[in-house]
Amino acid sequence: SFGTDGDGLVIFGDGATITDMFVRTDGVAVLCGYLGSSAWVGRLTLGGLPDTSAPGAPQGFTTFAFPTGLVNPDGVRCAPGSVSSTYIGATVGGSAGASSDDFGVLRLNANMQLDAAFSGDGIAVLAELPASVNADRFRDIAVASDGGPVLVGNDFPSVAPQDSNSRGWEICALVADGSPRAGFGAQGCRSY
Repeated sequence: SFGTDGDGLVIFGDGATITDMFVRTDGVAVLCGYLGSSAWVGRLTLGGLPDTSAPGAPQGFTTFAFPTGLVNPDGVRCAPGSVSSTYIGATVGGSAGASSDDFGVLRLNANMQLDAAFSGDGIAVLAELPASVNADRFRDIAVASDGGPVLVGNDFPSVAPQDSNSRGWEICALVADGSPRAGFGAQGCRSY
């Protein structure tokens, strides 16, 4: 049973802010969010306790830094890649500098460590080309039937303020190994 009468208080002790969660098919709850400028991930057992069984998260949680930094920490989202893997999506610093934020996605393996079978190092930073034109805001992540992540968010032209109505939608899609999905451009992204 989960906690007392299905209710429980879990204190991970690290000060993380949780922004999303899902329950895997095996009943384990996966929580995600941020701690400072890093993505944060934790797991709860069926009994509602921190899952300390993963070598990558001996306290039941761990953090990961995107190479270009986390831009909008409240927007960190997670989705199940399979019973044993987890995708984390976020808005990250852009490859073209401060005016060009991008979508970032990482995949963790069953041990709560970056999965090198995804994009070579477990992390992909995605932007529609040319990267200098857009400031993207990640909003959500889902997983396609073949196991690849699909990310969606807003696409802001660099000439318009981010609170203006001059924005479109951006969708980025990868296959399970982290390479761009066919039909979604060189980086795996399209704007509408």
